[in-house]
Amino acid sequence: MSSSISLYNWRVYPSLRKSYPAGTLLLHVFQTAGRILLYRSQPPPGSTLFLPQRVFWYCPEDIHGIALSPSALYRTRDQSWMENDEFTCLLDQTKEVFYRGPGKGIYYAGTFKCAYTGKLPTSDFRNLPAGVKEELIRTSFSAPEIHNIRTRDERAQLRKLYCDGERKVSFLALQCVGFNQKLYDAFLAVGQLREAEQKPSVSIGKRRRKGEMDSKRAAKMIRDERARSETEVTGDEPIV
Repeated sequence: MSSSISLYNWRVYPSLRKSYPAGTLLLHVFQTAGRILLYRSQPPPGSTLFLPQRVFWYCPEDIHGIALSPSALYRTRDQSWMENDEFTCLLDQTKEVFYRGPGKGIYYAGTFKCAYTGKLPTSDFRNLPAGVKEELIRTSFSAPEIHNIRTRDERAQLRKLYCDGERKVSFLALQCVGFNQKLYDAFLAVGQLREAEQKPSVSIGKRRRKGEMDSKRAAKMIRDERARSETEVTGDEPIV
């Protein structure tokens, strides 16, 4: 397989084509990115890949998408660079891939194999959407220091280094190998529940009161369970 690639005709969002082994990829899960952290069971932790604004899609015979990452990370403390191994450690692994789609929703794309890595041509970096370039520049910093004035100046310098080809962007080639229907159904259920909770017909006050009632009910259950445990140990009736 080639370790070079061009983003010509690549898409920000997947297009539905027969050569996708998994079939339909545009399956909307839910709108809030934070809810992605709530799923617990399958697949096991660490088997997901979610890179907002850093995944592109296409459909040649063997590769269906690529993820982008800075080849090196910049340390503002001593103004030095260190190698970024974000993608090399993923080679040959299988991941459940999510991406940010239209309306900032989170979409499940399917099960993908991390096939190979390479360097993105400088000309392709220049042609990336502005938001994608800014996200790559932001993730080029090894520490979350992007909000201070000094780092804003350094971001402008980094942008020039990338555009001039002095700094490179790595890509990870993604090959679709399946679709985890069970995972998709679980996320869809979470999304439907959230939509039901946010129906306009239910006022904020009612939702707040319902949340308070649920909290009080849960607290009472904990107290009752604690009282039962104490009764089992001491043989006495709990003091109310």
